[in-house]
Amino acid sequence: MDATRTELLDLLLSLDINLPRKTKLSQTELQKKLSKALDAAQYLPRVVPSIPFDPSAHAAWNRSNQAAGAIWRHSFGEVSTVQDSRLRGKENPFPLYQNPFMDLRQSIMLMAKKWDEGRDTFIFRDKEDISNIALRIVEVREFDQKTPVLVVIFRHDLTSEPTVESFQWMANRVQGDTAREIYCINATLLEQQLLLRLLKQNSVRLVSSYNPTLLDSTEWPFTLSFIIPVGPLGEREMGSFNKNDGCSVCGEPAKNKCSRCTAIRYCGPVCQKEDWKAHRPTCKSLTGGTWRRLTFTAASQRTLSHCPPGTQVLYANRFTNTTHAEEFEKQVEKMKQEENGVLNIHGEAPFVVKVQLNSHAAGGPSWGLGMQNPGTLSALLDGTDMLIYDRQRTFRVNVLAWNGERGAFNDVASVVRQGYQGLKTFCWAIRSGDSTVDVCIDRLPEWQNW
Repeated sequence: MDATRTELLDLLLSLDINLPRKTKLSQTELQKKLSKALDAAQYLPRVVPSIPFDPSAHAAWNRSNQAAGAIWRHSFGEVSTVQDSRLRGKENPFPLYQNPFMDLRQSIMLMAKKWDEGRDTFIFRDKEDISNIALRIVEVREFDQKTPVLVVIFRHDLTSEPTVESFQWMANRVQGDTAREIYCINATLLEQQLLLRLLKQNSVRLVSSYNPTLLDSTEWPFTLSFIIPVGPLGEREMGSFNKNDGCSVCGEPAKNKCSRCTAIRYCGPVCQKEDWKAHRPTCKSLTGGTWRRLTFTAASQRTLSHCPPGTQVLYANRFTNTTHAEEFEKQVEKMKQEENGVLNIHGEAPFVVKVQLNSHAAGGPSWGLGMQNPGTLSALLDGTDMLIYDRQRTFRVNVLAWNGERGAFNDVASVVRQGYQGLKTFCWAIRSGDSTVDVCIDRLPEWQNW
């Protein structure tokens, strides 16, 4: 069940990797990108720092510790979304069968939950009954108390071409000495493709000497693999996988710019002509715009600047994993790296940013630093600090009035004061350097809902 080109792009998009739909990346390159993204989503180096991996080197999972709770991984952004949905009376903000990557993560948690209840045998099947994956959890090992390793065997069949081996395995699971209650999991074809790719990638990482006990000979044709916790991509991974410095249509090296707005880049006239219908509203918005250059610092660096010398600050954002303690420790190193600039995933292309002016009226950062008296220091700081970020929050920076050109800051601040409650608005932006961004002050995009 090989993924088509369109399916590969859809699978990447389910991981929030948004490539141009007409990208000229080869099928092989798209597959490699998806495989690397799945490895990043498994936080693979954390559990498998070297290959081959030997699960028997780890203790058996302690049954008193629920595997289902331990195997779930989520970010602060997802936690916030869940909490907000519950306040609005919605139980699950991530409904099934809409995002194959989220479906996969929920299916893995469901398998762990059923294993906690004493079940170990599963069939993944789509509603049209085109494809199925037979899978059994052979054993569960413990990398640490929050990281179970599900050792599994699996076999994939197209239901139009079932194998004798699969029939025999099913028959032995239904009756006999090795009978098991089989739990069926409805899974779309795209989710099955993600699961198969993950299982095949991990299968080749197992040490050849590892041979767990199987139930009977019908399991010999199955493939041995393992599943570890899978979660959302981190901020740096999101930026790396989404980065596009080339043509806005296909991703190839860009040679030309739109002659009207001089902002969107193309590899040539073919892509430019093809993109005109989609680009026209943006072009109209940007043409003849006036830009101001702002010097920024990473949002985490601003936090450090307001702390006493020697204070360690751990910075987290919506992409930060809530489970791995070492992820927070890495933020210190991340903040040091950000002293040399913020990752640029947008290249030279314009992108929409939200600009928020810090003010006591909004309870902004400076107002929350113990300076609540409007008659003193807070009055001096009020309106001298902006937070600027894109929709994915891969670009999230602070601009201080005394950094760079004060006139440019004031011009942008004037635009913000005409926005929502005089505190925030949306602007077009272009990265102009490692620590500078150009903001358009008189050609604004449509109001965004984020």
